[in-house]
Amino acid sequence: MIYQLATDIEQTLIGRGFPVAVRYGRERTQRELPSSHAGVIVFERDLDTGDRIAAPLTSNRNPRLVRTRALGVTCTIFARSPLAGARQCEHEHDCDQIVDAVIVALYEWGTAARAGAIEYSEARYLRPEDVSGSEIGAGVAYRLRFAVPRGVSTRDWQGHALPEVAITGTTTATRARREGQAWEQVDPAPALD
Repeated sequence: MIYQLATDIEQTLIGRGFPVAVRYGRERTQRELPSSHAGVIVFERDLDTGDRIAAPLTSNRNPRLVRTRALGVTCTIFARSPLAGARQCEHEHDCDQIVDAVIVALYEWGTAARAGAIEYSEARYLRPEDVSGSEIGAGVAYRLRFAVPRGVSTRDWQGHALPEVAITGTTTATRARREGQAWEQVDPAPALD
């Protein structure tokens, strides 16, 4: 689910003209910003906070939905201003634009996917030692930490749920009785024109 989220966010941002590349998963190399991008966005599972499991967020109309699991996610945004000799404030300006665009794209994704509201628990600029001890290089890094709710339902290993049955039709009937008497069918009143 988080990989699909990352892919969808990348398509949204690129479609809006943001010069970014999106990656999924913990990176194994030191972060270098490619010259063709103003930013690199890395989505990964939040191994520090983890997931949160709770009762379903809505009334349980579907008996297979037994819990909601909020998947912990971190999104690290590495941004660099393309200006020659850019200052800290110029890197931060470009980063703030990307961060705002990611927040909007996450809101839209959560609404479209009916995943529910994305809950943020951290939003801040990072120090170089916060980024796995590696140098950020020219530019800045910003972290969003959030949870994406998803339903947990009864399924088998192949992902199949219990079969659903289509209702072919419904009828209604009204019965009445006087105390101590047998029930009798009451015909519906004729429709008024």
